[in-house]
Amino acid sequence: GLAYDSSSGTTYTLKETKAPDGYVKSDATYSFTIAADGSVGAISSTDSSQTVPGNKITNAKAITALPKTGAWWTPQRVEIIGLGLVGLSGLGYGITLILKKRSGTRIPAIR
Repeated sequence: GLAYDSSSGTTYTLKETKAPDGYVKSDATYSFTIAADGSVGAISSTDSSQTVPGNKITNAKAITALPKTGAWWTPQRVEIIGLGLVGLSGLGYGITLILKKRSGTRIPAIR
């Protein structure tokens, strides 16, 4: 749907100004020519690392998180273990209080 000169063709230049969400913005400038007969020539890039196979410009996805490596000591597991230990300590203290109360031993005040 781009206009072109039917006598000599027209060259277009494409520069990405904003990448779609989740993708990396390309700094390369692409150019292509629409020939006089309406056919599109090969797309070329000013960046030698950017190739355009099949005349299709591809977008690179952004990496927003580090890959999960399968580490066992995740923050969630450490938190669960910590809460479990606190719970066991409280349970042990409660059992100790009950046993001392039943035996008639005086329980010292907590300050």
